[in-house]
Amino acid sequence: MNMNEFNNDIIKVIYMIKRKPLGYLGELSISKLRCFIDGFSFGYDYPKFHPFINEFQEYIENKYKCYSNSWNNILLSYAKDEEVALELFFNEFSNFLKKNSIEEPHIE
Repeated sequence: MNMNEFNNDIIKVIYMIKRKPLGYLGELSISKLRCFIDGFSFGYDYPKFHPFINEFQEYIENKYKCYSNSWNNILLSYAKDEEVALELFFNEFSNFLKKNSIEEPHIE
């Protein structure tokens, strides 16, 4: 397993969740998404693949000018609601991929 495989896998999983969030998270919650992503990442050799997660963290910190919280808490504090923050995450993640010239997967 290499970094690109991890990136492709995590991106696909995020888009699968975006398509059917209740099926993966049980409720529309950015906090539940964070737990899911952390669990997924730990299934891999997490420290080895941490840079992709860190890049998204830096993107959110810079966009929202907040450097003392995790990406999910930054979005939650901005949105003030778990469900709204989850939708904001999906929008920001899409923007992050575009900014880095990463193609969004097609999930059916």
